[in-house]
Amino acid sequence: MIPVNPGPTQTIPPADDGFFSRHPSRADHFTESVIREMTRLSLKYNAINLAQGFPDFSCPSELKDAACDAVQEDINQYAITWGAQDLREALSARVKEYNGMTFHPDTEITVTCGSTEAMMASMLSVIQPGDEVVVPEPSMKIMALMLRSPARFPILCRSGMISLWMKKHGNPLSQKKQGQSS
Repeated sequence: MIPVNPGPTQTIPPADDGFFSRHPSRADHFTESVIREMTRLSLKYNAINLAQGFPDFSCPSELKDAACDAVQEDINQYAITWGAQDLREALSARVKEYNGMTFHPDTEITVTCGSTEAMMASMLSVIQPGDEVVVPEPSMKIMALMLRSPARFPILCRSGMISLWMKKHGNPLSQKKQGQSS
């Protein structure tokens, strides 16, 4: 499979029409994804792209047929933002069967378009302004970028250093638990 060329990197200057906010945005510090840059470089130098999962096998015919059937049957509406109901129900059943854990498909399961979206949604829903977040390294480059904003402070720790950090600062999970019970 030949990847689609992601195109040139471009910087879009802020609008001067007064419509958009001139205040800093949490997204101002985001850079182009490493995967996109590696894809661009692999295409430029005719290299093997190890940054993205490009299968070296054909798509199963059952999946191709299902996709064609869906198009022919006009099944072409976007799923709701937290994922299609039947998919969430199937995931709930699978997790219960496989892990013995029960999650309600309407209130406890969300389907995202990828791991980056899932991590960002999780972080924005859990991390509060001023929180410190310990990020074990090595980690995905995007992890620290998602945490960097005026209100969030990532603490990057090599895996062996986490226990030393916890000795100095205490276990944040046990501290939160103690604070909640009092």
